[in-house]
Formats: sequence, structure tokens, C-alpha cells
Amino acid sequence: FPVNLDKYEVKGEVKLWCGTWNVGNAPPSDDLRPLIPIDGVDLGFFGTQECKYDTPNKTKAGEDFTRRLVETFEGKDVELVETISLWEIRIHVFARKDLLMHIHNVRTGHEATGVAGVAGNKGGVAVSFWVYNTSFCFVSSHLAAHQGKVKERNADFVEIVKGITLRPKVSAHGNTTTQHFTQQFHHVFWMGDLNYRLNYGDQGNSKTPSKDQFKR
Repeated sequence: FPVNLDKYEVKGEVKLWCGTWNVGNAPPSDDLRPLIPIDGVDLGFFGTQECKYDTPNKTKAGEDFTRRLVETFEGKDVELVETISLWEIRIHVFARKDLLMHIHNVRTGHEATGVAGVAGNKGGVAVSFWVYNTSFCFVSSHLAAHQGKVKERNADFVEIVKGITLRPKVSAHGNTTTQHFTQQFHHVFWMGDLNYRLNYGDQGNSKTPSKDQFKR
């Protein structure tokens, strides 16, 4: 979808694409083009979760996945801007090549919310930057799983918001801010395996509702 830049001094639009994918710890296809509509896109964000798998050349899964993405861009007017990982949670941001010179103040951050509040199996990663005079922030997250864990998912979200720092708390003029990073940019895009789901009541040990519950 287009993002209007008119009110931020530079006239024009940026066509933006956002996608998220729980890879399921399985090797992805070498050809990622069906997942990522590169043509006509100015800025792209691709968040992945459970992105750890055995690679054919024994490299790290994060490096292998980045390689597959870069190969997907070959022959296209697109280039990788930034990538960051937290265990199996990853984020890749790409942009049209002629837009790269106008992208500045690139920052990254992450916050783990998994086991004991420190493990990176759950949590979030973020990338922020400016395009001309307009600021963007992209978040890829993986929140607590399983039915009945709504409070834990909400707590994960709060911890990610509080824990990630993308802009200095103190400016060059000595001013301080208490704003969370979600309040510091013109546009914030938050995606991921959020694990929120329909509540069918007491499901016992079953991961899916019974036929009677589903009918009701």
C-alpha cells in the first residue's frame, strides 16, 4: 500500500510491502519470489519466526536465509537495507536501489521475552530508519503460544515495547524522553506470529475445538 509523504515536506508516495512467516524450523524453498512481490515495491519488510533449520552447506540458518533473500533480489532493482536476528526471530528490510541514498539513521533493537524472561525463543526485533523526512519502524515478534495464554501474550507485547530502544533517551540538546519506540516514528508496522486465537472455551487437552463446540 502507498504511504503518503506530502505532509513531511517531500512530495510523493512510497509503495510498501510487509510480510511475516513462521518458517516452522524447516528449510524454505530456494525460490522465495512467490512470497515476496518485489516488482513495483519501494520498501519491503519480511519478518520470520522459528527460522532455524539444517542448512545444506552447514552455515547458520540466519546467514542461509539472508543468502536466499539476496539471491531472490538478483536482477531486480532492489537491495537489502538491514537485517537483525534474535535466536529464531528475524527481520529483513529491503529497498529500491535508487532510494538507498535517501535512507538514513538506520537503527536496530531486540528484546527477549522467552523462558525466564531472557530466552530469545519469544520476543521481538525491530528496525527503524528515515526515508527523506519520514520515519519508519518495522517489528517482527513471536509471542507466547497455546490456548489460554492471553495474559502472557499481552505481557510479551508490553515487555517488547518497554525493552527496545531505537532512538536516544537523551537528545543532543540534553532533552530526555519517556516515549516508547512505538511513539517515536511517523509509521510503525508490527507483525509476527502473535499467537492470538479464537477462544472456544474449555478445550481440555485438545488443541482444536470439538465438533459440538465448533457448531456453537
